[in-house]
Amino acid sequence: MAVEQINIALLTEGWTRFALMSSLKGMFARAKERGIDLFVAQFCSFGEAAREDVFNQGEYSVYNLIDNTYFDAIILDVSDIPNNEIDARIFPLIRKADIPVLAIDSKFPGIHSFGQNNKKSIEDMMDHLYNKHNVRRFAFFGGPSANFEANARARAYASSLVRFGLNQMDNPIYAGNFEYDSGYKNMEKLIFESAGNLPGAIVCANDRIAIGALEAAKQRGYKCPSDFIITGFDNYGQAERYSPQVTTVGIDRCEAGKKMVDVICDLVDGKEVPEFTYIDGKMIYRESCGCASETILDYRKYAMESVLTDFKNDFKRNRMTSLMADLSLLNDFESYFKALSNYPYFTQVESCLVAVDKGLFSPGSSAFSPKRVPADRETVALFYENGKRIDPISIREVKKRMTRNLRNKVAFISSLHFGKDVVGYIIIREDAEKIALPDFVDVRARFIFQAESLYKTLKYSDLSKTLSELYNNDQLTGIHNRIFFDEEMVPAFDRLVKKKRRCAVFFIDADNFKNINDTYGHNKGDLILKTIAKTIDKLLPENGDACRFGGDEFVAYFPIDEKEMAYDYARKVEEALLEKDISVSVGIAFSEEGSNLSDIVNNADKEMYKIKFKKYGDRRRNH
Repeated sequence: MAVEQINIALLTEGWTRFALMSSLKGMFARAKERGIDLFVAQFCSFGEAAREDVFNQGEYSVYNLIDNTYFDAIILDVSDIPNNEIDARIFPLIRKADIPVLAIDSKFPGIHSFGQNNKKSIEDMMDHLYNKHNVRRFAFFGGPSANFEANARARAYASSLVRFGLNQMDNPIYAGNFEYDSGYKNMEKLIFESAGNLPGAIVCANDRIAIGALEAAKQRGYKCPSDFIITGFDNYGQAERYSPQVTTVGIDRCEAGKKMVDVICDLVDGKEVPEFTYIDGKMIYRESCGCASETILDYRKYAMESVLTDFKNDFKRNRMTSLMADLSLLNDFESYFKALSNYPYFTQVESCLVAVDKGLFSPGSSAFSPKRVPADRETVALFYENGKRIDPISIREVKKRMTRNLRNKVAFISSLHFGKDVVGYIIIREDAEKIALPDFVDVRARFIFQAESLYKTLKYSDLSKTLSELYNNDQLTGIHNRIFFDEEMVPAFDRLVKKKRRCAVFFIDADNFKNINDTYGHNKGDLILKTIAKTIDKLLPENGDACRFGGDEFVAYFPIDEKEMAYDYARKVEEALLEKDISVSVGIAFSEEGSNLSDIVNNADKEMYKIKFKKYGDRRRNH
């Protein structure tokens, strides 16, 4: 049966891997040729750079967002992800999905593979060096030991030595990674171990390694290709722009994308497909092996383009720095997302969704999941469609709009997380005709950093507030305690007095409290104290303060314009409590110039005692 619509889940490490080059355009070009509607959802992780288990756990959580019922096939472009992570996080999803899977530049048991013919390319490169340039001593600078492509290239190098009748001891393989520093360090090591007698050619597992090796050699006075030949692999751009231009191997990525779609269609149709489908690389001979370059780089033009690129990058960095500075000043996530929405990238894509866990808005209220945001806690933080922000809108409605009309569309999906804790995800959707490298990589990284910083600040602030309340509040009545009186109320009172504000101070004491406790028990006494505290606090003006001073004694104060305000407050407290069969005595004193709160409290205490004496006579306050 002919395939009419194919939905592909593309699992990648990073935005700019195999798929986001011309391969995606090749995929859509082939789909159009075959009359197929194609949708590609790229689930992107960025674990390679960090290599921290806790961080990587959050990065790889993006694969938990895959809807197994929606996709017709899965493409794995995960050769940079450690095998243990693939085994733990990706293979369980694949087995659960039960749909065709195609691995790019990797080999896994029971899974079809697709990629360039590393063996043939390295063998062709070795033949060129041996036959055309008469090289008889070699060295190989390899990539990561767990990487499929790196191993295939190293094995092809070793088999070529056998074909030439050369032994590996005299033509060593140096382990490393795919980065510049690996080539630099291995060249230093080779120079030392060979006592400066370099082999005729150094074959590198990729262009970055080759450039790193060239820089190390230059530092020590060696010249290429007069002192040694070097070759790279992949042809991602640096090889052509470097001086000398680096001999390398490239593939037609657009053609690769077309062939991938052919393989996927055959798999979906249930046709027989080879275990490994190869695409041959193209040898690109340049200055680093002594050959004339096929294309001469216009360095003046390149320099001009570099200047313009620098200007654009400076503008982006300045804009990003300004945004991050603005975000750092905010103290809640509502304001945070409002400020983030001003970043122009959102208006430059067809649609963009930032969905988060509701717990982000109330730090510490709930624990985040290490897998994905629970469905009942998902909420829309930002949603843009056709350059316009749409707000407010439910997550259910957004998902409907994001999943409609998916013919010839690409979606880039990435997790948002604080370490291993998943707090949300980003989905950017583009039309197949407008595929470009997203400008959101830096935004996402800084967004996570800034959001985590804000979340921790708010969480610790709430925790500090809670601890402060425990420290300053009376555990029985809930109002402030004697510690708060000494540390907060006294200095606040002094500031009011210095500003020449007159204050009324109240000393409030429960009547017959000891007898009530002895007769009815401490539960009854506790209830009375709570009621007194609540009433004092409820009737207190906004600019006043109160505390439990000790036992059944309470202190309150607030600034006044006239004394009648103080008597009115005392009367309201007494009447409100009498309605609940609770009697109190309230002593009032007023601030004086040069006086402190403790002195005024003593005066109010004396006034309270006079009132109690009038009520009950000399019965020692009738506690």
